Amino acid sequence: MPEEPAIPINLLSWLLALTPLAVLLILLVALRWKAAQAGPVGFLAAGTIALLFFRTPIETLAIATAKGFWDAVFILYIVWTALALYEVAKGANVFEAFRVGVRDFTPNRLVQFLAFGLVFVLFLQAAAGFGTPIAVVAPLLIGLGIRPLYAVSLALIGHVWGNSFGSLAISWLAMNLVVPVTEPTMTLVVAGVLLALAVLASALTLTYAFGGWSALRDGWPLILVLVIIYGLGQLVIAPFVPELAALVPSAVALGAIYWLGRRPRYQSEMAGQVRRAILVESGAGPEVSVEEAERRREAEAERRARPPLLLGFVPYIALVGFLLVALALTQAFPALDALELGFGFPETTTGYGVTREAEEVYSGLNPISHPGTSVLLAVLLGYAVLHARGYIRREQVPEVLRQTAGSALPASVAVIGFLAMSQTMDHSGQIFVLARGIAEVLGPALYSGASVFIGALGAFMTSSNTASNVLFSPLHVQAAQSLGISEGIVLGGQMAGGAYGNAIAPANVVLGTGTAQITGQEGAVLRQTLPWTLVVSLLGALVTIGIYLFV
Repeated sequence: MPEEPAIPINLLSWLLALTPLAVLLILLVALRWKAAQAGPVGFLAAGTIALLFFRTPIETLAIATAKGFWDAVFILYIVWTALALYEVAKGANVFEAFRVGVRDFTPNRLVQFLAFGLVFVLFLQAAAGFGTPIAVVAPLLIGLGIRPLYAVSLALIGHVWGNSFGSLAISWLAMNLVVPVTEPTMTLVVAGVLLALAVLASALTLTYAFGGWSALRDGWPLILVLVIIYGLGQLVIAPFVPELAALVPSAVALGAIYWLGRRPRYQSEMAGQVRRAILVESGAGPEVSVEEAERRREAEAERRARPPLLLGFVPYIALVGFLLVALALTQAFPALDALELGFGFPETTTGYGVTREAEEVYSGLNPISHPGTSVLLAVLLGYAVLHARGYIRREQVPEVLRQTAGSALPASVAVIGFLAMSQTMDHSGQIFVLARGIAEVLGPALYSGASVFIGALGAFMTSSNTASNVLFSPLHVQAAQSLGISEGIVLGGQMAGGAYGNAIAPANVVLGTGTAQITGQEGAVLRQTLPWTLVVSLLGALVTIGIYLFV
């Protein structure tokens, strides 16, 4: 491991390092700025502090900023293509087909909601990741009648479980690249236990948000089956084949939700009532009942042709197929897996000795395995099929492109600002100070629990569980050695915390608000997902402390 930086760890340096994060939260949550406004301000704050207090040369800041821009390209490839997919589906009236078709598959609205919000979202996270499930599922939930704000926040909460072992366990593999994982089984088991807690919390939260206590009463068998499949499945598979620990349970859950939805228990609409606040109809005013809103929507649907359910699913079926083919190709042909597009960057350092090594190809983008390529192909195939059947016209293409650009441009500014800020804080040592300051004031037991919060902090900073593991795993190993803690416990806490933090990751939030057509409401989304993340992180920290005390 590289030599430790000489940055003084004290209250002043810790508060200075915390400032860009505080600025971001205040602007987004308290002052309700748009992400496209808050992101650049957070980046400016991080750069100013790096220059004035962390002895960071201009050259280092320039390289960090350039890396942030390239990281943004990685994410924005998904943002633009996912928005195009949404616009094509909307133009072909696909979401109305989903709403009617899923209703015909099972009349139970809770099953319909969880099929997208907890099952399909996790399958996409396991197969693709990189924000794809948020971009795809939020519009699908809107198609079921969910208000866009809730569609985004609940999709964010619903996808958390698959973050650590999704995309063929890329986050786990990244951890192994930066530190020697001396206790792999312990790390994987601890992470599996904490992620089981996350899927339980997600299932309960989504169900309660949808229908309150009556939904929990009606849906507990469904929740129990899904939580067992996800939690136990990942816990059993992860120590042996981490690459499949999320994908296999997610595939099993797809079959389970179909089977369960056809059981007699779920052949009624719902014993309780859906919470009015979560429905699009609630914006129509108190004088309009849910039943009246339903009749109005049916009348509108009659005026527009909608494709059959299976035809509407063609772009999404194609998306999953392209993702799996890409994974198979890169696994079968190492030369394809090694194909990378990117830029080289020289070594950087600061006056305090914070060094980042030179890289010939930084964060290489594989055009075959990157999910954006699969989404783009799904857009093209979906348009071709829907156009051939007459559900979308060639004359609609300019409007599709205009709407895509109109939503993607603000999202792009926000993502670039967030990731440039993250790289600036990393290269200047601000992230190191934040994490190390926490480690120095806590004893072994509390630090075990704090590893969960540090992982969540890293995901919030970088919008990536993988990047969080890369940033903080060396710190955890050093702290574990100095405090006498099992490295497996703190690294497992780090992995789970990084997954929890994806519910508040700014880039994911922007991705969701963009595809849900509510750009500018990022702060409102964070006000819903931040409390959930803090509560689940606290519970995860307590479980991690318990593991430390009793193992």
